[in-house]
Amino acid sequence: MIALGLKNLWVQLGIVSLEAAVRAEQAGIQVVMDRCILIEHARAVR
Repeated sequence: MIALGLKNLWVQLGIVSLEAAVRAEQAGIQVVMDRCILIEHARAVR
């Protein structure tokens, strides 16, 4: 992600890497971790 210059990282429900999150955030990447995109979408459209 860092080498590709990507700006956002979404890591699925149940997956957590604090070390990776810190590295990504230090590189300016917005991190969402341990979240399910389907659940979050359902919450947003209520």
